[in-house]
Amino acid sequence: MKLTHDDLNLFSALIENNSISVKDAIDWGYSQYTNEGAPNWLENFVLSGDKFELLDILKNEFNVYGELTLEQQIGEVIHRYLTNRINLHQAINELLYDVYPYDDATKKEKSELYIADDFFDWHETPEKEALKTISFIFDKYYPKFAESYNNFITVDQ
Repeated sequence: MKLTHDDLNLFSALIENNSISVKDAIDWGYSQYTNEGAPNWLENFVLSGDKFELLDILKNEFNVYGELTLEQQIGEVIHRYLTNRINLHQAINELLYDVYPYDDATKKEKSELYIADDFFDWHETPEKEALKTISFIFDKYYPKFAESYNNFITVDQ
């Protein structure tokens, strides 16, 4: 499997944040073995005993530190919403105040997120209206995040 630097940063973040267990990360490593064997770093990876060893191998081999791109951060928030780890209002607030606060390139998205957030103050069906308002953000960012995420986790925990 050909992984990008961004993919490996995501993998590192998943390990660091305990979104993937050490066992699952090591199982992923074993699944990368081919008839020709595996690169040295992967052999060391599957023999690791804890998450800090796993992270050190990724840092040393690929210079990744779990730093997600803006797109990955957005996708990660959407993923937590879609897997019922947070509700839509929490996701909107996280996107507005944690992910987007200094990014000027996404004014339309921020504007729509503010509108969606406002629905929770007065609308009879705020989640339904908010979701309609920001579904284009989900459509834009989530597919690529899910593809990268699924490189490492094929079944949600």
